[in-house]
Amino acid sequence: MLINLYFLHPIRLHHIVINPGDRLNNAPSKIHLFLNHCPLDFSDVEDKYEPEETLELTEEESAGDPIVLNTAKYQSVNSLGIFISENVDKEEITEFGSLELYGDTKEVVDMSKFAEIVEER
Repeated sequence: MLINLYFLHPIRLHHIVINPGDRLNNAPSKIHLFLNHCPLDFSDVEDKYEPEETLELTEEESAGDPIVLNTAKYQSVNSLGIFISENVDKEEITEFGSLELYGDTKEVVDMSKFAEIVEER
């Protein structure tokens, strides 16, 4: 499964929650995160780009506990590719109920609103 997410402004990403819903056995167990390379297709994630991080999820994380990220790597995220390569039972079908991202937006300064400062001598 491959998910491409885009953000209107750069964000700082702190953690992810994957709620498995009713199908814990089909919940993701291994995910690869790609920063600022979207749109991605399967050939990109398998051959072209290295993931920013590969996460082997614990049983608790696969069941919906927060997946805490190394925030130093996720300071300015414009797009996020999530490649789910394995699920708990290593079956072909991966399912989950919801995907939640937690973080905050970086302050964006609109330089067009600043007036030019002319220094008089």
